[in-house]
Order: sequence, then structure tokens, then C-alpha cells
Amino acid sequence: MLSTEKRFSFAIILEFRFLLMRTIRIFFVSVITVIVLSATPSCTLFRPTVDKKAEKLQKEREKRDAKEYNKAKKEHYKNQSELTKELMKEAKKQQRKANRVHRRSLWDRLFNNNCRGGKKVK
Repeated sequence: MLSTEKRFSFAIILEFRFLLMRTIRIFFVSVITVIVLSATPSCTLFRPTVDKKAEKLQKEREKRDAKEYNKAKKEHYKNQSELTKELMKEAKKQQRKANRVHRRSLWDRLFNNNCRGGKKVK
């Protein structure tokens, strides 16, 4: 049996060893992290790539073009006479009715994935 003094010193040694191992582990993890982060260029970590910038510019251009198109469309509609506006409305209604014939049914679109008149795609 160990004396109380030896047990006490043994406990202190174990606690010190535990703290030392934990400190060494933290040190090695931090050194490895610094090495890995310094090996990669920091620009690629925090800045968007060229592709993302190009996509963003493309989306902005599309938004701007859509706004300009809608504005021009409204101006064109505003410049028409009342009779022409009524005729435009009627033409739009007729167009919607005519295009309904060409649309496939929901059931057909969901379960028959083939083009009209073509063979079924497996």
C-alpha cells in the first residue's frame, strides 16, 4: 500500500502529465493548422472565383435587360390608341386559347416522358 504522501505526489505527477500532454496536443494542432492555411493561397479562401463573378455580372445584366424590355413594352403599349389596345388584348386572349391545345396534360407530362409522336423514352 502506498503512503498518503506518495499517493499525493503520484496524483500531482499524473495531473501534470495530463496537462503537459494536452498542451503539446494543442500546440501540434495549431502548428499543423498554420502550415495548412499558409500553404493555400488566401485569395481563394475569401474571394469569389472568376466564375462566380462572371455569373453575378451575367445575372445583373439579365436583370437590367429585363427592366429595359419591360419599360420599352410599357411605353409601346402606352403609345397605342384605345382601339389598338383593345385589339392587342383580344389577340393575347386568342393566343392563350390556341396554345392550350398544344400543351400536354399534367398526367402525360408526369408519366409519359416522351415527345409527341415519338417513341417512349426508357
